[in-house]
Amino acid sequence: VYTVTHLNASGAGSFAQGIATVPASGRTIVFAVSGYIPLSGSYLRLASSKVTIAGQTAPGDGIGLRNSSFRISGDDVIVRHVRFRHGGNGSGGVCLNLASGSERCMLDHIAMQFSTDENMSSFGSPPENLTLQWSLNAWGLLSHSAGGLWDQSHATCHHTLWAHNHTRDPKARPSGVLDWVNNVSFDYGIGFIMGDSSTPADWKANVRNCYFICPPGNIRGYALSRASLDRNGNTNFSLYLDNCRWDRDGDTVLDGTNAGYGMVSATYDQLSAPIATTGAVPVTMDDPTLALKKLVSSSGPLRLDAAYSGPLRDEVDTRLIANLITQTHSRLERESDLTGISGAGFGTLNSAAAPVDTDRDGMPDFYELALGWNHVVQDHNTVLASSAGVLTGSTFMPAGTVAGYTRLEEYLHYLAIPHATVPKNVAGAPTGLVVDLAKFTSGFSSAPVFTATGAAGGSVSLTGSVAAFTPAVNFSGRAGFDFTVTDAAGHSWRQHFAILVSASALPRELVWKGAGNVWDFSAANWLRTDNGTTVTFSTGDRVAFTQAGSAQASVSVPGAIAPGSVEVDAAANYTFSGAGAI
Repeated sequence: VYTVTHLNASGAGSFAQGIATVPASGRTIVFAVSGYIPLSGSYLRLASSKVTIAGQTAPGDGIGLRNSSFRISGDDVIVRHVRFRHGGNGSGGVCLNLASGSERCMLDHIAMQFSTDENMSSFGSPPENLTLQWSLNAWGLLSHSAGGLWDQSHATCHHTLWAHNHTRDPKARPSGVLDWVNNVSFDYGIGFIMGDSSTPADWKANVRNCYFICPPGNIRGYALSRASLDRNGNTNFSLYLDNCRWDRDGDTVLDGTNAGYGMVSATYDQLSAPIATTGAVPVTMDDPTLALKKLVSSSGPLRLDAAYSGPLRDEVDTRLIANLITQTHSRLERESDLTGISGAGFGTLNSAAAPVDTDRDGMPDFYELALGWNHVVQDHNTVLASSAGVLTGSTFMPAGTVAGYTRLEEYLHYLAIPHATVPKNVAGAPTGLVVDLAKFTSGFSSAPVFTATGAAGGSVSLTGSVAAFTPAVNFSGRAGFDFTVTDAAGHSWRQHFAILVSASALPRELVWKGAGNVWDFSAANWLRTDNGTTVTFSTGDRVAFTQAGSAQASVSVPGAIAPGSVEVDAAANYTFSGAGAI
């Protein structure tokens, strides 16, 4: 595990240092800071393999790369919840480049904007087994304004928005097969380009359950185009098109129809069945309108902690989704043309204090303590319990998850779904969580109805979209519930809300009672100052020793305890002794 501790372009603790020093066994990169990392030179290259870049760990508003290109040439790379925003700084360049021969790259909940070439491209010998999911590709800068040049072998793109690009959404040349599923193409110019070459080839794509939308002022006569005969007079592109919607009337009302192959303008081979994707995990396909609603709710880099006070997305992506909802046409010559967006169009990513991670294993102390793990010994690669090839026991991972995931990977998943941390619920100091679930379902805006089921570690109730969760008394560890939203059109989406109940209760103000002499976690030798009840001590409580309790001024501490603060204010002398520590 490597922790990025600052936003500088280089040096110890920098992101660049983290990707330049990856050991052969691989590395997970986490962030103890939020903000933009400026890239220098023509690009920053990740050449190593077995690397996870976990942008969801950044405290505050999240992490972004700007000013140049990020190039991936290693294998087995995962990138989640990161922004790639090149900017019109005078040099031509893409936001994200997938280099020749890269294999098994997973890009999840990322944003790519403001390129001066393409927002995302691959080149040379085709990269193999790419997945782009739940992401945003928008505002390639004029005059090129291009989404992506996709020279891929086998690739999948699903639940991703391609918007406000004049061309190449994408320009696809898949030598294996491109699975293009549940994507939304909005405010396109030329749109999905099918090869656009006289080169003899056998490019193939499945385009299924997607939505193509034209806003007012940008009505287009087709959605997919530019396949042609090769120089030998043969077709070089095969297309299977199924159950896609095309809304091209520009009336701002989402009411697309299935035009079939009538939305294609090209010379190509029409296929009657989907092209097989041998060995690939199939995408669970949604109806095109349902997919759009999920995309509006959950695509791009997100802040999914219920305690986060800001919006789900940053300024740039919030504007982008608003444009999709209102069907507003937009083109940019430079990012600063985004009026009302701070940072000259880039937006501002404010940081916050990172949680303490004593053993620097990527999992903060509070998380490990809540689960009964050792927070001073690195145990991030401990594999989660499993049986018969699937995970067993309590876990934040989805039911049926295959065996092999580690503790760190479970924590990263926890951060990547709606979640919260709640203090332990103890007698006399009740705790709970109140969260508006509408924050995570904004695409389901027409008369949404919410239900909550399957509560674990406590109980949940609903008032409209607001859920109230109460942990079971004295419980700590993994908790949560499932919630489902159903809108007026009958479209439903079920998600899991993960809750970590901490090992300690909310800190209380306690005063030494003076009726016993033991200070541990079981002796009821304390009075709450707010209501006078007798209680036991819990980690984090703020304690005071006053004259009123001096009848027992010799305090025995048999084990380690961790109060939030200790105050001694008495005429009598207090003494503390025993095998423990404070």
